[in-house]
Amino acid sequence: MPQVTFLGPFFIRRSPDGASEDFTRGVTREVTQAWLDQWGGKLPNSHWRVEGANYTSGVELGEIPDSSWKRKQILKWLGNYGIKPQVEDENNEELEPPPEDKEGE
Repeated sequence: MPQVTFLGPFFIRRSPDGASEDFTRGVTREVTQAWLDQWGGKLPNSHWRVEGANYTSGVELGEIPDSSWKRKQILKWLGNYGIKPQVEDENNEELEPPPEDKEGE
């Protein structure tokens, strides 16, 4: 079972879920994997230590955007994860890679 320890800077920190007991600095607490999956994103490494976690992101390496992706592909990919970016139209050309030159045509 995963264990979570609050490292500071304060002596007491509210639980990220708002319903569990507050965390005390330096005191390790066992949490369920389901709790960690839901609230682990609220535990930055600078203030928390997480041990025994079994993280599964659900993202295959081949599915992470790279510089060859078009704007529409990136927006669709973000939408699959519930992210709705606010992208200005004037910045769209920065998301598109420059066209490749084809020699000999």
